[in-house]
Amino acid sequence: MTSRADLVRHPLVDEILDARREVAHGQDAAFEGYRNHAHRIVNFVRALATLSPEDEEKIAIAAAFHDLYAFDGLDYLEPSIEAAGRYLAETGRAAWDREVALTIAYHHRVRPYRGEAAHLVEPFRRADLNDFSMGLIRAGVPRGVRKAADAELPVGDFVPKAVARFALGWVPRHPLRPAPPFRGGAALRRTGRA
Repeated sequence: MTSRADLVRHPLVDEILDARREVAHGQDAAFEGYRNHAHRIVNFVRALATLSPEDEEKIAIAAAFHDLYAFDGLDYLEPSIEAAGRYLAETGRAAWDREVALTIAYHHRVRPYRGEAAHLVEPFRRADLNDFSMGLIRAGVPRGVRKAADAELPVGDFVPKAVARFALGWVPRHPLRPAPPFRGGAALRRTGRA
């Protein structure tokens, strides 16, 4: 059974998000919910995969950026990938750009991911699926880890108003077209990382 003490708050997640609070446009409760969502993803991935210290940093960076620009609307993958790329270049981690970009781009992929950097992308995708579905889809995340995260890292306030508004408007206008968060390949092409 995982306890609250077993959960980690990765310092990179907090460092990255503390420097980008303005992205939330004053939605402070939603931003703190997003911070907790990012920490939950790190913890869920740690429960799903064995990571090297370097890979855990890549996951933390991807977690901090993966939905960050959802505060601006539904088409947030591209700006999230680009912001992560800038951060990696500024911090001497430019060699990680491809893996982090793939992780962000495919975190909402419906089917399992088996491509390049699958050792990072697939557990991240499963972790986000568990959190996005509020645990209804376990995706391999142990119940004890989920329960500890629910108690320690609440995410109830994280649905930014812009995303809710755009998501409710998307389906009636585009019933057969996947919403932008589900088009990771297109985001990679638009950012020159395809």
